[in-house]
Amino acid sequence: MTEREFQTIIDKLDALEKTVEQETKLLSEQLELDREKLELYKKVSDDQLGSIREEIKVYKKVSDDQLELSSEKLELYKKVSDDQLKLSSEKLELYKKVSDDQLESIRIEIKVYQDANKEQIKAYQDANKQQLNVSLGVLVTAAIAILVSVVLNMTH
Repeated sequence: MTEREFQTIIDKLDALEKTVEQETKLLSEQLELDREKLELYKKVSDDQLGSIREEIKVYKKVSDDQLELSSEKLELYKKVSDDQLKLSSEKLELYKKVSDDQLESIRIEIKVYQDANKEQIKAYQDANKQQLNVSLGVLVTAAIAILVSVVLNMTH
């Protein structure tokens, strides 16, 4: 093999190495961006959960206040008549059912957010794996092509 052929092979290897380094850098940058996105999604999800917890506290306080007021009303109504007592009990049950329905709705919403975040994380992980596999395939193919070229040049 001549020095020029050898230099051509070295130049090709250097160019391939530079390409691999650039692709690795791009993939690293993409991975970092994806990590930042995941952190943002997590922060948004945590903020939403915090907000929902605060809403639950407010609903519970309102519900507790309503229960307390209803109890006071119940005492007053008891003095007035048995019919009014029955109406107050029905109102109390209605308040409780509305409060329970609201809590269940919030629990379902939390579950939906959690599931969506898990799916997004899985999708990002899968995409990153696919990008790495494609880059590795390109690298292996290029290395094989260079080796075949070297072997063919050596045999001729």
